[in-house]
Amino acid sequence: MRVYGLKCGNCLDIIWSRARHDYILCTCRNIGTDGGQDVGATTRTTTALGATWKYVTLELHGVQKKDMYDDWNFSLNKLGRIKAGTVDLRQQVIDIDEN
Repeated sequence: MRVYGLKCGNCLDIIWSRARHDYILCTCRNIGTDGGQDVGATTRTTTALGATWKYVTLELHGVQKKDMYDDWNFSLNKLGRIKAGTVDLRQQVIDIDEN
C-alpha cells in the first residue's frame, strides 16, 4: 500500500496518519499529521516554531487499508511512525519531496 507522510527535519522520524481522526506526532513533537490517507494529501501541523519537514511517499508491502485502520482503531500502534534509524528505509521510501 502506498502512503503519504512527513519526515521531520529534527528527529528524522517518518510519520503518516492511518485513519481520518488519527493524529500522529513525531518523537520530538515538532510536526504532526492528521486526516488519514483518503484525504489525498496529509494535513500537516507544526507544533514548534521553525520546524522543518519533507513530504514522503512510502510503499508498505503486505499492508492493506483495513490493516491501517485496525492498527489505529485498536491502538496497536505498529504503523503510522518509523523512528529514525530503526528500519532500512531504502526498501520502503519511494520519494522524498523537497519543500
